[in-house]
Amino acid sequence: MCRNHAQPLYHGSHDCVSMNKPVKFDRELCDQNPYCPAATKCPKGALFIDRHTFRPTFDASKCTGCAVCVSSCPRGAVAEA
Repeated sequence: MCRNHAQPLYHGSHDCVSMNKPVKFDRELCDQNPYCPAATKCPKGALFIDRHTFRPTFDASKCTGCAVCVSSCPRGAVAEA
């Protein structure tokens, strides 16, 4: 369960903790690529491209901490905490 689940669409550094490894999304490191490879790898849709801003967005309420996205992020914006 995510610590800050009251703010599902978080636009800064965020830690998501579950039974798996914690995942951290750092908006400052993100290159805002609308074709983000990490967003296409997330099996739960926690990291996705926002339809209005065309930027990668992290929805902590959907994150299971599986860390599939970590190896797909070329800038290190998604990392194990």
